[in-house]
Formats: sequence, C-alpha cells, structure tokens
Amino acid sequence: MDKRFSKIVFISLCLLCCAMLCGCVLRSLTIDSQPSGAMVYLDDELIGETPVTTTFTYYGTRKITLEKVDAEGRLLYERKIIYEKIKPPFYQILPLDFFF
Repeated sequence: MDKRFSKIVFISLCLLCCAMLCGCVLRSLTIDSQPSGAMVYLDDELIGETPVTTTFTYYGTRKITLEKVDAEGRLLYERKIIYEKIKPPFYQILPLDFFF
C-alpha cells in the first residue's frame, strides 16, 4: 500500500508540474519597415531600429511610431504614428488560457 500511495503522489506531482508549465507563454511583437533603420517607439518608448522584436505582456491597442532621421537629426521620411490593436489568439481567451 505504501508503494502504491507514493507512486500515485509522484504521478500527481508530475501531472501538476506539466499543467503549470503549459501556461508559460512568450508574447513577441516584430516591427519592420521599408527602408529599414527607422527608429521605433512603442507606446512612446524607444525600443530600437527596424527590424526590431520586443516582448509584451498584455494584448490591446498599442501606439507604434516610426521615424527615420539622418546624422544631423533631420527627418528623412514623414513620421508615421499607427494605433494597432493586437488581438489575442483563441487559446489566450478565457477560459482556454488556463490550459494552454
């Protein structure tokens, strides 16, 4: 009985660990432009030059600003401000997000 109980506890702990690890996701956002090398601001915070990949925590509408400047700081292209709604995939909507 003691071996059987320890086996059940071990299997239960393994299943619990697997279930907890399944909920870990890395959300990333990649921004590219033509021509490349434009400065990218996400919600008015500089994240780098295109092409750039960054992570985020929450889905929703994000403000993305692109601008390309020369060595003296003059704008080479018109500044683009885009409000983009980042929608969650189906497995990130309640109640499925508890399991995937």
